[in-house]
Amino acid sequence: MQLNPKCKEMIISFLKHNHTCFVPIFISGFPVELVSKFKLLTVILSNLTWRAHVDYVLKKAKSRLYAIWKLQRTGLNQPDLVCVYCSLLRTCLEYASPSWASLSATLSEDIDSLQRRALRVIYPDLSYMDAFIISRLADVNLVIIHLFNIVKEASYDPIHEYNLRNNNPNKLFNPRTERFKRFVTIKYS
Repeated sequence: MQLNPKCKEMIISFLKHNHTCFVPIFISGFPVELVSKFKLLTVILSNLTWRAHVDYVLKKAKSRLYAIWKLQRTGLNQPDLVCVYCSLLRTCLEYASPSWASLSATLSEDIDSLQRRALRVIYPDLSYMDAFIISRLADVNLVIIHLFNIVKEASYDPIHEYNLRNNNPNKLFNPRTERFKRFVTIKYS
């Protein structure tokens, strides 16, 4: 396999000691850069947490919230401001969300607070729930939920009659088999 010299190495380890015992990887005589986080298709991956990505998304969305605030100050009507919100802010907040949607409660609350701020800018005299209902953002959520349900309910129809998958996943890790006894995590635990 030939690697690109722009590759980066990220070690994810739950060991309590320092991970300096790992041998560095070299490509064409140059060491691969060791990073703690990196951006892949504008999703920031870092040590199995989403804090860095959520901070990045919030910073980007806050700058766009300023544009909505300026448009509101110029007198743009509220339905148009909601349209601007959906096209500028919401797309930023929801980009690739299926991959990073398993957020902790605090990170989810950080993202929700930005939506509250945006609706407070658009509808300054209404409560959050009233603004949410009037803006019809709930309808957008229902459309997204409906699309996810359609994708989830789509069945896979194989084009052949034989099954390539193991019908008995427990057969592989039967504790009485020799293969299970040689399994690395069992042998050295």
